[in-house]
Amino acid sequence: MSLRQFSRGLMTTLIFVLIMGCSNGSTNDPGITVSEPVELKSATISVENAFLSGVPTNVLTTMSDESKAFYEADIDNIEALMVDFGNDFKNRKLMYSTDNYAEYEFTAKNETNTVTFSKQDDGSWKLTRF
Repeated sequence: MSLRQFSRGLMTTLIFVLIMGCSNGSTNDPGITVSEPVELKSATISVENAFLSGVPTNVLTTMSDESKAFYEADIDNIEALMVDFGNDFKNRKLMYSTDNYAEYEFTAKNETNTVTFSKQDDGSWKLTRF
C-alpha cells in the first residue's frame, strides 16, 4: 500500500466519522441546549394538570386525535395512577425536539419514562404517547 492510498483511506474514514458524528443539536446531549417553544411548554403544563386532576376525560382532551382513539377505551383503567403520574411528570426533562415532535423523560419509581408530543395541523401541541 502506498502512502497516497493510505492518505486517501484515512481522509475518507475521517470524513465519514465527522459526518456520522455530527448532531443537529436537537438531542439533549451534554452541553447542548434543546429549545422548548412557549406553545409546547404550555401543552406540557396542560397535560400535567390533566393528570393531576385524576379525571380521564381531562387527559383525553390533551391528546392528539390518533392517540385519543388509541387510549380512550382503556383510559379509565389508569385513573388511580393519574395523580402520581402528574406529580412525577413535574420533573420532566426535554430530551429531543424538532419543529413537529418533542420527547420528554422523567423518572418514576426508579424507572425512566418517556412522553411524546406532536404538533398538530392547527399549530397546537398534543400528547401523543405516554
